[in-house]
Amino acid sequence: MQEKTSCVVCGHEILARVGTNCPNCGHTISFYEGNEKKKEFSKYFAMSIILPFLSFVAIIMTSESLIPSIIASFIALYFAYVVCPLRKIKLFSTTYEKIFFWVIWGMFTGLLITLEFNIYGNLLAK
Repeated sequence: MQEKTSCVVCGHEILARVGTNCPNCGHTISFYEGNEKKKEFSKYFAMSIILPFLSFVAIIMTSESLIPSIIASFIALYFAYVVCPLRKIKLFSTTYEKIFFWVIWGMFTGLLITLEFNIYGNLLAK
């Protein structure tokens, strides 16, 4: 027997599966419905992948000149602060999630620091 729930809009009894439409009002059950932590976790996961990539691209694109490179470095530092797992410790429910996000953050931050060190070494040696 499949689990049923009441529609949050009209109260009609419907299946409790993602994508189920209520026949009365047309409301569709979404993945995030009823759990705000899923929404925050998904947003943090996307940010922890996209923001370091954007930092990497910005540093590579501005590696020819010193001033834009410094600005890109400050932006990369800000993004590293924003996606630091220590700031979102309440989102993680398992040890695997904690380790996973610390490894991602450490790899990207280490890559960016190494990249900046090499770029500044070349720019200042000219």
